[in-house]
Amino acid sequence: MAGKYQEIMTALESAIVSGRLAPGERIPSERDLATTFNCHRSTVAHALSELTDRKLIVRKIGSGTFVPPRATRWL
Repeated sequence: MAGKYQEIMTALESAIVSGRLAPGERIPSERDLATTFNCHRSTVAHALSELTDRKLIVRKIGSGTFVPPRATRWL
């Protein structure tokens, strides 16, 4: 059974690949994602950490989390 963090990762990856989240676009905050997925912020943080490791998103302290310019090329 997939964990909630995997559900979040899959949803964000799908949004990036499909272009719903375009290169350079800011993704929703951890708080907003936690509300959307009805989970704790630490679960969202885990998913975002995994996506960061896979270079599908970049996190900029004080600015937010963004889709990098060439995210779809790494898939």
